[in-house]
This record gives sequence, structure tokens and C-alpha cells, in this order.
Amino acid sequence: VSRLGAPATGPTDVPVPGAFDAGAPFKKFVSQLVALRLRQIVEADLAIRGGDLTAVDRLADQAARLREELKGLSVVLDPDWVEDLYDELGWISLEPNSPNGQEHDRLIARLRSERYLTVLERLVAAVRSPKLADQRSDPAGEVLAGLVSIAITRMRSCADHLGLESLDEEWEEAWQEMAHLEWVVGVAAQVLPEEAAVIQQQLIKPRQLLSEIHNDRHREL
Repeated sequence: VSRLGAPATGPTDVPVPGAFDAGAPFKKFVSQLVALRLRQIVEADLAIRGGDLTAVDRLADQAARLREELKGLSVVLDPDWVEDLYDELGWISLEPNSPNGQEHDRLIARLRSERYLTVLERLVAAVRSPKLADQRSDPAGEVLAGLVSIAITRMRSCADHLGLESLDEEWEEAWQEMAHLEWVVGVAAQVLPEEAAVIQQQLIKPRQLLSEIHNDRHREL
């Protein structure tokens, strides 16, 4: 895969993702992360065009994964820039709780549209020039470790106030903080795999508990 177009023959090169490096500037890390997911999206698209409809799920999964990863990094990214990417990546993801065949047909139709080519172009631009909240040159490992620490502190602060009398809004806030922490840890795993693995193991039981409470409360609505 080297070029974009209809199909994959247009004028824009697909950036080649490089190896992740904890010591590289954080901006380079963001560029490489988007490049990796973009390449996986384009590879799945080409497989679909070749008749492999099982690749629809792969494409949607990679789009959704990048969306979650960018959410994990949101506090250090330019808000307008990343919000636009959320919208575009959501557009090529599959809607949950919908008939699978219907969703697949919808996504395949979107992959044949001009907007989809625009989405790819915007992802290419994001690889070439990711926009951060500030032009930091700090090492990626240092920035990501800091983001994980902040997310853990926020999760603990939220969880410490939970009890039997807690309001639905408080449980929902804890659920959202858990999701954010998992997004951050998932991204950090690219350059801090051992540290991330330990945290992910520690989150298993709290996630299960919050998931059960979240699902029970939503069933009651």
C-alpha cells in the first residue's frame, strides 16, 4: 500500500509508520500512531475491494481504535483538530447494537464515497502535521507516563467518593473516568508495555464492577 485514490491509485502517498520509541518527541509518536492505524485502515479497504468482506470489521475496528487512542491523548492535543478526527473516524466505524449485515452494507457504501477519500486525506495530513495543545518536544515516554498518572489520580479521586448512596451521575462519572484511563493506558502500551500491562491487570476487577453497575442502572432506565 503506497498511494490513495479510487481505489488506492490517487495522488496522495500513504505514510509508512515507523517504530515507536519512548525517547522520540511526543509529536513524532502521535504521527506514527496515526500512520499505523491509517495503513491498517487502507489495507482493510483494499481487502474489501478485493472481495474479502470479513475485512469490513477490521477496518471499522481500526477506525474505532484510533478514535479511542486519540481520546486518551486528548488533553495534550489541539481540541479543534482532534474533534474533527473523532467525527471522521466515527463515520467509518460500525454502530453498536445494530444489525450486523445492515451496518456492513452502510459502511461499504461509505467507502465508495468522496467523503471517505476526504477522510483518508485528512488522516494523511494528521500524520504529516499532528496538532498538539502546545508544541512540546518532550519524549513520548515521559508525556505518556504523565498522562497515565493523571488518569489514575482522577479515577481514584472519583472512586473514593462512591458508595451505596451515590447518585447515578456519580457512578456514570466513574464509568467515564475508567474508560478514559483505559484509553490512556492502551496508548502508553506502545512505548511503556511492561508498565501498561501491570496497570491493565489491576483494572480488571474494578472494570468488571463498574461495568456491572453501569449495565444494571441502564437497564432500569
